[in-house]
Amino acid sequence: MSSSGAGPGRRRALLAVVAVVLVAAVAGGLALGGVFDGGGGGSGSGSDHGAGSRTAAQAADDITLAAGPTSVEAPLLFTKFPDGVADQVMAALTKYVDAGIVTALRKGKADDAALGTVVDAGVTAQLAGADRSVLLDEGLPRAVGRLTVTAPAIPITALVGADGRALVVIATVRLDETAKTGRGAVHITRNGDLQFAPDAAGTWKLSGYDLTVNRDGRAVPGGAEQTSGGTTTTTRRKGSG
Repeated sequence: MSSSGAGPGRRRALLAVVAVVLVAAVAGGLALGGVFDGGGGGSGSGSDHGAGSRTAAQAADDITLAAGPTSVEAPLLFTKFPDGVADQVMAALTKYVDAGIVTALRKGKADDAALGTVVDAGVTAQLAGADRSVLLDEGLPRAVGRLTVTAPAIPITALVGADGRALVVIATVRLDETAKTGRGAVHITRNGDLQFAPDAAGTWKLSGYDLTVNRDGRAVPGGAEQTSGGTTTTTRRKGSG
């Protein structure tokens, strides 16, 4: 199976896209030199957040996602990870997986109405183009029987302003999906960063992504002509402007 990956600077690349927001949030001409360097001027909490692992209500679907260690990038030392943010981000991430991955694999098409509640306008626009296949698993034979989506504990990094509020959160994911279809098995991995930001009402939504997606198995288009099945690899990056 072929694969490709983004470089180690992926998380910082997405954070850099929105760093200008933090500059605007810091009053009094605070020096920002070194804030985002290495461990950052902010403190990494390093604590394991207990935000929920969950299992889908359908017995045939096994979806397990849990928050991992949290860390902070901030202009002030000893900034803590904001309370409740990891839970809200994990809830949004789980809804995205339900609507864009599980539903797409079960029905052949994602639940656009549900996705509209967890992605921002920028990502919605991307879903109308070639990046749709980066975030969603549409166009494959419908999954039958057991479907699993698993991931190691998901590290969560928050870009926090001087007022202690999280401006942007990055969830680093390694999603592993397996499903059986009428044409055979399919295996999908989705690795990289998902960026979340609060909307005007304070609801956390997917606002950017930097992902590498690999699909392989006989159910992947082209697999019927290949003994080992088809393989596709896609890498895309979108940061909010």
